[in-house]
Amino acid sequence: LVETGHVTVAILFLILAAAGALWAAADSERRRLASECERLTGENTEMAARLERLAATGRELHESQERYRSLIDARKETEQALLESRRRAEAANQAKSGFLAAVSHEFRTPLNGILGLTGLLLESNLTPDQRTYGQAVHSSGEALLNLVDDMLDFSRIEAGRLDLRPVPTDVAAMLQDIGELLAGRAHGKSID
Repeated sequence: LVETGHVTVAILFLILAAAGALWAAADSERRRLASECERLTGENTEMAARLERLAATGRELHESQERYRSLIDARKETEQALLESRRRAEAANQAKSGFLAAVSHEFRTPLNGILGLTGLLLESNLTPDQRTYGQAVHSSGEALLNLVDDMLDFSRIEAGRLDLRPVPTDVAAMLQDIGELLAGRAHGKSID
């Protein structure tokens, strides 16, 4: 038994040594697992912070998309309003051009009558003063007819249908006509 006791003590000693070794290994594994758990907890905390930053970035992106959509909608509304304004302006411009053309044609008929009658009057026997007055009326009528023609030209320009035809011009005669045209008004204001 003593020998058996030694064996038992030796076995116990071996068991205790093995248990100590197992305890040490288990303690080392526990420390390794605790360290790993601590590392994973740190990574988990870092991942949570990253996820929060990612969620904040996602919210900012969503808000930016909403602002962008609002800007696009506002731009589309502005473009639509501009197109409508342009359409109305073009319609008003066409109506104005049509009115100018119609009025210009209506003015031409009585003006041609005035010019024809003053032409006939100037061919008759007139006193020098009557001839001067008749020529002034004829000159004024021609100036008014030129203004009407200019209005017609303006409506043709807007319609894109203006044809330029150069004609010889006597500048001295044109200045004389302008002087005669304005002489009555100048005389009324006591201007020589």
